[in-house]
Amino acid sequence: MKRPHPAMLTIWRLYLLLPGFVAAFLSALFFQPRSVPWLLVTGLWVAGFLFMYFFYLPAKYHRLSYTIAEGQLVKHSGVFYRRVLRMPLRSVRYTSLYMNPLGSFWKIGSVLVVAAGGRMMLPGLRLEEIESLNRALFPSSQAR
Repeated sequence: MKRPHPAMLTIWRLYLLLPGFVAAFLSALFFQPRSVPWLLVTGLWVAGFLFMYFFYLPAKYHRLSYTIAEGQLVKHSGVFYRRVLRMPLRSVRYTSLYMNPLGSFWKIGSVLVVAAGGRMMLPGLRLEEIESLNRALFPSSQAR
């Protein structure tokens, strides 16, 4: 089982800061500071932020893995329930690499694997892992 690079959790957490700043700005803009509505709204967005930062994103990271076994690409994911996606290698048509600015800093990207009848996103892979995944998915193209 291959797991995402550890920096992927950091990238997810850094991207979580933007909605946190927006929520803080909006609660300060629309509510009188230290009033009851301000305390309720601020408490709600802070609780949501802390839940995502300390529970949801680490659980998502630790339960995310993929492997190639028995002619299938298998992805394990899920936070509140386990989810297993399987894609036969013979039906894979192409892959696409996606990199965001923070991912390009750490040389980490996400791969979208498109097959006949489905698609699968594999986030948090280093460029070397992406190349080895492409070699495993398309062995005949390497011979040319």
